[in-house]
Amino acid sequence: MTLKELALEIGCSRATLDRVINNREGVGEERRKEILKQIEERGYRPNVVGKMLAIQHRTVIGVILCADITPVENPLFHEIYAGMLRAVGILEKTGVSFMFRHIKSGKASEQIAVINELVEEHRVSGIAISLEEKSEDLFETIRVHMNNGIKFISYFNINGAQNTEFQFPYEIGINQKREGNVAAGLMGKFLRGKGKVALLSGLEKNMVHQIRIDSAKEHLEKAYPGIQVVEVGRNTYPEDIAMAKVERLLEEYPDLDGIIVSCGSAGYIVEMVQKLQKKDQLSIIAFDFTRQMEKDLRLGYFDALIGVNLERLGYTTIYAIYDYVFQNEITDDTLYVALQIKLKETVTPL
Repeated sequence: MTLKELALEIGCSRATLDRVINNREGVGEERRKEILKQIEERGYRPNVVGKMLAIQHRTVIGVILCADITPVENPLFHEIYAGMLRAVGILEKTGVSFMFRHIKSGKASEQIAVINELVEEHRVSGIAISLEEKSEDLFETIRVHMNNGIKFISYFNINGAQNTEFQFPYEIGINQKREGNVAAGLMGKFLRGKGKVALLSGLEKNMVHQIRIDSAKEHLEKAYPGIQVVEVGRNTYPEDIAMAKVERLLEEYPDLDGIIVSCGSAGYIVEMVQKLQKKDQLSIIAFDFTRQMEKDLRLGYFDALIGVNLERLGYTTIYAIYDYVFQNEITDDTLYVALQIKLKETVTPL
């Protein structure tokens, strides 16, 4: 009897049955006891669990982080990684192994090499990957391995495969287009539909930043004709370049009313704004709930912060690739990671 057949007989979903067997979160205590009792009464528990564990002990799952995970260099992926480790600590008790690979450059060629290593040398059954740089060669590599039965999911940047025919079966995480639209809507409200705005992004090769800024620009132009986007600044990174760009921007547009910024140097951009004594005239919106960004929000450096709980995103990603490998599907509740907005007026100041 398969897990799906057993779930139908008991009267629960296959995902719920899997959670109960593997002692995972997401099932109420009373419901868990009821399902365990029905498994026991049917006499299937030893066979089902034994079969699942035998499969899991032979299974390796790959996870690729396309950035340096150190807190100093990339606090965003550090927090995603922390959530991943929390989930791995639970799931490894079932016998499955997780193999992490940390890519610092994010280049497509490096991603291809790591994917091939995981598949050919370590015989992984699935891979969770966050795309930073896209290329047709990368997508073709993934296609070939998918056709050979390897399960792939994309996490964090779910718009990563845009402008290509390739699509991941499942994408978990953040819709950067929606983030950009939300930022534009907030800015429109902050400025009451009138004013001058600059949009600043990080490295041009980083799709996350570019998608946010491009969608914000499109939404502002469509929904707020009274707001003028005076500049779209790319490659606003590292900090010395970011600060110089903002200094030049405020000299050229002394009546600037707002900045939407998506880059790793957001803190330095605000530092320059404060140095030039322009913070009181500007509304500034940024992205990503890293510890430093939330601290800066409480200090009043930003007017709004948009993003998701990054640890939760990492935790969810591990469960998603696990479910996909063992059940060949991911439930909607696993796919969904809620977008959050925090305003400086609603947080406790430091």
